[in-house]
This record gives sequence, structure tokens and C-alpha cells, in this order.
Amino acid sequence: LTPAVPPRPAGQARAPTPPRPYPPGAGHILWANKVAVREAGIPADRIAGKVCHDLWHGRAGFCDGCPVQAAFASGRTEEAEIASPTGNVWRIRAYPLKSKGGTTVGVVEIAANVTERKRALEALKESEELYKSLVRTSPESITVTDLQGRITHVSERALVNYGTDNPLDLVGKSAFDLIVPGQRETALAGLRRTLEEGIVEGLEYDIFRKDGSTYTGELCASIVRDGRGNPKGFIATIRDVTERKRVEEALRESEARYKAIFDRSINCVYIHDFQGNFLDANDAALNLLGYQRHELESLNFVDIIEESQVGTALEAMQEILGTGFQRRFNEFKLRRKDGGAVYVETEGTLLFRGGQPYAIQGTARDITDHKLAQKALSEDRE
Repeated sequence: LTPAVPPRPAGQARAPTPPRPYPPGAGHILWANKVAVREAGIPADRIAGKVCHDLWHGRAGFCDGCPVQAAFASGRTEEAEIASPTGNVWRIRAYPLKSKGGTTVGVVEIAANVTERKRALEALKESEELYKSLVRTSPESITVTDLQGRITHVSERALVNYGTDNPLDLVGKSAFDLIVPGQRETALAGLRRTLEEGIVEGLEYDIFRKDGSTYTGELCASIVRDGRGNPKGFIATIRDVTERKRVEEALRESEARYKAIFDRSINCVYIHDFQGNFLDANDAALNLLGYQRHELESLNFVDIIEESQVGTALEAMQEILGTGFQRRFNEFKLRRKDGGAVYVETEGTLLFRGGQPYAIQGTARDITDHKLAQKALSEDRE
């Protein structure tokens, strides 16, 4: 730029234009505003004559893609982003100044430091790529809806669970239409709760597939907000828990069957830990020995077995721990709570929890009458 010239008084002839001290297109600075002076870090009176690529970018020659050089060459406004060695990024616009004859004699350069904006955009891009990657690789369905519950975006897993490869089979549908009719009111209440609390977890619904079959989905939902923090939709993850529910139901049925056998067996059924402390027993065992259920926690098998038979009981326990079960029956004489005696025939097996052995379950058949009959017969023979 040529230096500023003060306005001439009315009627005064125009002063001749002073000769240019620098050749056009060489990049010499003729004038700079306060911001440019501050960025340069030198006094304002030392700016003129400096070359821009040296002063601001620390380079000996024009920057690659320099818009100033391009504007001199094209005679048009040029724009580019230039990165300086310090790491700053500048968005530069170069506007050509032309003589009456149309020759470009100078350039007005306007530069904005866009470093932070570039970093923010890069961080946003990385965040978006990470989000896309998470959605793409998530083992759970991810669905985005508007505030009315109409689907706007779906993940690949959501398509798989629905039984399609075409997003248009889901986009535009109401999410409530995918839930079996009897649960839609509950789902609507879940949506209202999400609006109130921001996030909800552990909701379970039976969800339609494209072919009309259903699966059980465990849903977690949260609000999606716009740049001003206002709710604009919902994002939900849905895990197919059909198999888990089936296993849980089978386990409940198995436990119910086991409990029925445990409680109603005419034989004594009991559980004790590896130190011989009783953990549980059915009514048949409690009635045979004369104990109440609350007394079990203080009872050990050495309290009820004849002292001479403790070694046999310990050997049986070691066999069960080693092989998982007892190969043959053992006979024991047990002491009742009232001091009386009963005879039983026992066997045991190892119990597991979480894949690890934790206790021994035993069954005992009351053979007292048989033993007493044998004893009476022996006495008669004598």
C-alpha cells in the first residue's frame, strides 16, 4: 500500500504521486494496521519496507500458495490459508490495487489468525470420526429419533436386528410402531421420563423385526441437545437380550424344580461347606434330627456323627472334592438333638457356583428301622 495522504484543501491542485520506493510484486510492506504491528512484534515505524513472508512467517521467499503473489499475477482477489513455522494458521485474502491503466500496483492483504478455529475443527472432525466408528462397531443397536420418536438415524447393528440392510426400512418410522402394542404406553412413559431426567437405563421392550417376529431389547436412552442446549431428539442403545432372557427363564425353572425336589423329598437332603458347617437342609433332615432351621448355622457334621466315624466322613469329603461325587454309600449313626440315635445311608456330590466348587450336597436315607430289625434278629439267634 502507498502511505496515507492527507486530504488536500478545496481548490488546491492534486499533488503529484510520490515515486514507489519498491518494485510491485516484491512483497514489501508499505503500511500495516495496529493488529498487524502487534503480531509483527516490532515498532510501527520499522514495518515499512519489510517483506511479509519474512516478517510474519520467517521465510526467505514467498510462501507456497501465497495469495499476495497470486493476486499480483491474476489481478483478481485471491485467498489461501498459510501456516507459519510457529504453528499459527492464517486465513489471508489479497485484494489487488490497480492503476488507471488496469495494472496491479499493490495489494491489500487482510489476514485472520484461524489457528484456534482450525484446531477446534480438527478436534470436531476427530470427535465425529470417533463417534462414527463407535456407532459402526457397536455390538448394540443405536437409534436416533426426533422429539416425537420418529427415527432419523440408525446403526448397522440396528439394521441387522431389524432384519434388513436398507436404512430406509427404518428411517422415517415411529420408534413406537416397532414396539409390540401392549407396551407402547409404557414406552411413551419412558420417553417422558427421559425428557425429565436426561437419561434412562434398563428399559425392556419386545420389538418387532421386519418379518413380524420379535426380540426382547434392553434399552438405554438419553436426550440429544442442539448447540444452545435445547432438546432436539433422543439417542438410544438397544441390546438384544432374547437369549439372556431365555437362559434366565430356564434357570428359574431349573431352580424351581430343584427346590421342589429339595423341599419335598422323603429322603434327607442337606448342604454343607468344606469345613462341615451346614448351610441348608430340607424338612425331612430337620425332622429326622429334631432341629429347627435357624439352628443350622451353628451346626457342624462332627456335632451329629459318632466320634469313631468322623474319619470316615472326612475321607468321603476328600473323595467328593477329588472326583466330584461319592462312589459308594456310607452308613453313619447320627445323634439327634434330644440325644436319641438314628442310622442313615449317605452319598454326596460337589456343588458349583460361577464355575467354582463351593459346597457339598448330600442325601441321607433313614435306615434306622432296618438296623434295629437286624439287631433284633441277631439277638433272637443268640
